[in-house]
Amino acid sequence: MALTMRQLRLRAVWLIVIPFLWFSSPSVNALAVGMAFAALGLFIRGWSAGTIHKDQE
Repeated sequence: MALTMRQLRLRAVWLIVIPFLWFSSPSVNALAVGMAFAALGLFIRGWSAGTIHKDQE
């Protein structure tokens, strides 16, 4: 079964991500700050999805 370029890229990314996850040792504080930034980003994205209309001027 031949892999498509998309499947090949996805597998290549996982080969890179797994060592980073294995060797990283984030602290609880770093994870909390990261989750706060992620939550803020999700909030901004949700807010903008309801207010920004690309098809209108």
